This record gives sequence, C-alpha cells and structure tokens, in this order.
Amino acid sequence: MTQGSIARRYARALLELAKEAGKVEELGEQLRGFASVLADNPQLFNTLLNPAYPPGQRKAVLVRVIEKMNLDTLMRNFILLVNDRRRIEHVPNIAISYWELADDLAGRIRAVVTTATALKADQERVIRDTLSARIGKTVILTHEKDPGIIGGVIAQVGNLMFDYSLRSQLRRVRKELVG
Repeated sequence: MTQGSIARRYARALLELAKEAGKVEELGEQLRGFASVLADNPQLFNTLLNPAYPPGQRKAVLVRVIEKMNLDTLMRNFILLVNDRRRIEHVPNIAISYWELADDLAGRIRAVVTTATALKADQERVIRDTLSARIGKTVILTHEKDPGIIGGVIAQVGNLMFDYSLRSQLRRVRKELVG
C-alpha cells in the first residue's frame, strides 16, 4: 500500500470520528499542530521511529508530548493508535489528507496565488471571489511573492493553474516571433 493511500485511509477515519463528535476543525488544527511539532523537532520524530528504543519507551515519550500539547481525548487516542500500528511516520501526510477531505466536506478549496508584489486587501478579495465563482467552492488563499513573474498573477487551485503573469505573456510573444 502506498504512503498516500495509508495517510488518506487514516485521515478519512479520523474525519468520520471528528464529524460524529462535531469537532472537524478543532481536531484538524490539533493534528496540524502535532504534525508541526514532529516537523520542527527532527530528533523527537527520529526517536519515535527508532527501533533501537523499546516500543514502551517510545510510547512514553509520545504520551508526554500529547500531554504537553493538551490534545483532545479523541486526538490522543488517534495518535496512540497510529503509533501502535507503527504508522507514526505518516502523521504529516495524514494531516495533509485530513485537511483536503475536511475542505472538500466544507465546500472549500485552497489556492496559492503568486504575484510580483504584495496584494492589497481589495485585490485579494477580487481574486478570491473570481476563483470561487470559477471553481464553485469557497477559496482559501495563500499569497506568495515572486518578483520574477514581473506582473500579473498566477493561481494554483488544486490541479488547476491559471497563469496570467507578464512573464508568461512575454514567453508566448517570444515564441510567436521566433517561430
């Protein structure tokens, strides 16, 4: 089984439990936070994965982390289950899959918008509204700056790419002129 399908299966199971408990957003944030702790502390992550440490010792470390984070009982049990099934290395991908599923459930989609300069609030709103109308879902924007695009905007929404950058337009003109 591929890592993506493992992560998706666990994410789907957690989402079902979260829906029943009415805690989809709360548990998603806790899962994201836990995944960040693992990413920000490679020594901790490696300790949890290292078979040189006995399973009981690794679990004790994990329990201390969970307690310090003050996680919901449902999240605590989920993380311990993932650990018991020796799938703790999949937590970052589980978090990504969880949010994809939660966004889909809520009718949202995430988009990365790249511009040469910072966007003003009204520009961001127009881009978000335009993308929402085109996609048919509420769009959550993340903004990145890349002076290399010269001007215009590039929007990555799921698998769709909308490239209205000046750099791309200049490339098209060059291609037409050169032949």
